[in-house]
Amino acid sequence: MTVTSKAGILRAKSYPCASARARAFTLVEVIAALAIASIALLGLLELHLTAVKLADTARTTALAVLVAQEKVAETTAGGWPPVGAKSGIAEMDGSQFTWRTDVTHADSLASCGLTRGALRQVCANVTWRDGTRPRTVQMTTYVADQRIP
Repeated sequence: MTVTSKAGILRAKSYPCASARARAFTLVEVIAALAIASIALLGLLELHLTAVKLADTARTTALAVLVAQEKVAETTAGGWPPVGAKSGIAEMDGSQFTWRTDVTHADSLASCGLTRGALRQVCANVTWRDGTRPRTVQMTTYVADQRIP
């Protein structure tokens, strides 16, 4: 069927449903687009899971550092700490940490002019398990004898 316009040009009569079909997506195009979108979303999901795991590891490491700081502070709180070792288990925020503090003579610094035994090394080791792997944080400080002339 042809229709003549006022200018005398022949045109085909357009049907609304025919032009709508030309602008619509086919089922194959929709399925292909959904497949591409799902692959992209899987990548984002993996990235999110990695971020959550790293955040949990960072939180646990920060807690281990707090335990190490606490044990060094407890050891040095009395001033001149006695030589020896202490160990135990600390639980903080649902995580379990094994700690050990070692107090030793710091004779390696005698070249700095300190008398033998005037300086002690306090070392705190904190270990925990991250899945199947053991993790360790070590913190070391030195304490000078208050009686050094």
